[in-house]
Amino acid sequence: MPAERTLELFDEQFKEMWDGSPRECLLFKIEVLVTDPDRGVVASRLKTVCGCGYKAAVRTRGSPDDVRDWFLGGMDAGAWDVARQVGSTIVFQMTAAGVAGLQAELAAARSDKDKMLVGFERLRRIFAFIESPAGQPELAARLGIVSHEVRETSMSEVFVSFAALRKGADK
Repeated sequence: MPAERTLELFDEQFKEMWDGSPRECLLFKIEVLVTDPDRGVVASRLKTVCGCGYKAAVRTRGSPDDVRDWFLGGMDAGAWDVARQVGSTIVFQMTAAGVAGLQAELAAARSDKDKMLVGFERLRRIFAFIESPAGQPELAARLGIVSHEVRETSMSEVFVSFAALRKGADK
């Protein structure tokens, strides 16, 4: 079955399942991931629909407060927040507004290829921003960024999200 048709069926079944039991929806997702030959495409769609966008981890030898203020002030306003800070490493995560913006961009894309390009462009912008102090010696010295990492939602995070929804539905 072509990937486009698989995604159409997946989206239809997803909507049907979502209106019903979160447990059944989760079981369906696991079944699709295990049995569908296009599971990479389906996993990508799951991450898009149920994920939390992107996360960026920045490790600094400078002040974590300076890095936090710089990142939150310079990235899309309201689209990012601090997920956690451990020592000199800050993990930023897209907010619900940021994820909604990303999903709107993806929904406007006409094909899976266009959606992939939207994702690549978003990653390019994030990396370009984080690496921008390198061309500004004073800012680079003040921030002291040692390393950085950007990643999208993992499948385990999607399943944790489903579990949280299920726990809320069981109450």
